[in-house]
Amino acid sequence: MLSTDEIRILRLMPPAAGDSQSPIVCELSVVSRSDNPQYEALSYAWDDRPPLTIQVSSNEVKVTPRLYNALCQLRLCDRVRNLWVDQLCINQWNLEEKAQQVKLMRSTYTRCSQCLVWLGVPPAEITDADAKNAFEIIRYLATASSADDMNTLPLPPSVADDRPTFNRAMEALRAASHGQNRWWDRAWTLQEAALPDQVLLLFGSAIVPWNIITAAAKTWTTKGLPRPLRQMLSDEMDPWIGGFIVHSIWINIAKRRWDNALETVQRWRYRLAIDPRDKVFGLLGLLQAGSLPGTEECRYDIPASLVYSRMTVEMIIQEKGLRALVGNPRVEGYKATPGIPRWALDLSGWPDYDLDWFYQCYGYKVYNADMGLEPLDIDVVSSCLTQNVLKLKGICIGSVKCVKKGIRRYRYPWDEDVPLRETMQNYLDMVEGKDGNSETVVPDPYPAGYTRREAFARLMLDSRDIRPNVHQTIYGMLANQALVITETGLIGSALIETEIGDEIWIFGGGKVPFTLRRRGAEYDFVGKCYIQGIMQGESFADESSQKSLQQTIVIH
Repeated sequence: MLSTDEIRILRLMPPAAGDSQSPIVCELSVVSRSDNPQYEALSYAWDDRPPLTIQVSSNEVKVTPRLYNALCQLRLCDRVRNLWVDQLCINQWNLEEKAQQVKLMRSTYTRCSQCLVWLGVPPAEITDADAKNAFEIIRYLATASSADDMNTLPLPPSVADDRPTFNRAMEALRAASHGQNRWWDRAWTLQEAALPDQVLLLFGSAIVPWNIITAAAKTWTTKGLPRPLRQMLSDEMDPWIGGFIVHSIWINIAKRRWDNALETVQRWRYRLAIDPRDKVFGLLGLLQAGSLPGTEECRYDIPASLVYSRMTVEMIIQEKGLRALVGNPRVEGYKATPGIPRWALDLSGWPDYDLDWFYQCYGYKVYNADMGLEPLDIDVVSSCLTQNVLKLKGICIGSVKCVKKGIRRYRYPWDEDVPLRETMQNYLDMVEGKDGNSETVVPDPYPAGYTRREAFARLMLDSRDIRPNVHQTIYGMLANQALVITETGLIGSALIETEIGDEIWIFGGGKVPFTLRRRGAEYDFVGKCYIQGIMQGESFADESSQKSLQQTIVIH
């Protein structure tokens, strides 16, 4: 087993007698990190096709076809090439070594001379020439970023005067992009591209440096597309350039470390990994060392459910607040991680009926529902790191008396066909008791001191800055949520799974209320909610409030 100062380097030998079809031959050597070894790191997507055989230190070793093709392409004719390749440089069957080397991944990719991003061999219908022309278009966009007048900049000669050649180049660009190429979807490849200073993208024999992609993105975001390129693009092709560039922009956000732990995990939770624990471990290199100390142990000997719940608790501790519970921690049961508590961030997938997490996350800070309560008890929360439950101290402010389901939309898309007016009218009818149920009538004046209709309007507009499109603001309060009325006549918005009898709780450290469901003496977590009239600490504004009734409860 390697020591903490050691890594293995794969020495990729030149092809025998210059024959590109000769078997792949490599040697593994152990080197000390403190000696600053020179190597390039390889980034690629694993795959599940039948493995192929290479020779490593005189032994036959099975590798994935994608890695096999990368090694074929990367062999140099006249000299050995030193590479770091996770599949071969880490003993994947020794969990202790694997955890140790994964913890050192930040160092491995930061210290490499450059990262070689292998996008694979182009599909059969795309030639290497097409792939090279695709990257010429990216270089053209990069040049346009510094051009005085990009609209007079001619297209590269290889695609300028030949429509079929241009079309094939665009097809190649599409094949190299997110949605078509698996590299952009893998959890590990994010930090592999974000950590090194120098990155090269390879698609077959086509190569483009990352800084060229960044310059092309600058053109696309600040200037648009040069006229010669726009004139060649069909309507079908128009989004293909964006499909390649947008995700490079997101990776550059990771390079700049703008996001903290919670924001990083939420931004990239859609990425995939063969081992579900790697959806966390594969992001740790992007975080400040020590921000999630328990999670950074990279333990492969515990289930993914415990990895995810510990991570969530550590995020709560890091932020000294409950923002980690806002948005989309829950995944539908049919695809949820086995054994995971409902309050934990489940990275097994994305919820089918989600919320706009970034709207929820960055709007969270404008609320202060817990004003007047004791702050979050870090010691109590810390005790949950190994228990798979969450203990919080707070107050129940009431239970749900009535529920009216809102608009259920798969993956939260907005379009003009969403029945906003009809849904809002149904909500208002329930608030005013016009739905035939006198139990639903909300007091007028409203308990917060304004009229019932004003309370309803404030709820629909979320009492925040209204988005430029007011319809989208309202949609944000309706999509995959439900109108709720409490037993005390308060109205609010809660997750669409909310049921009559669920309780509304405010916890110290929680800027928004949360909906819980009783499980005997303990609780199941339902989700965050918005209750009109209590979002700025109004529940605890005077001495007669219930602050003295705070209690610590256990949430599953």
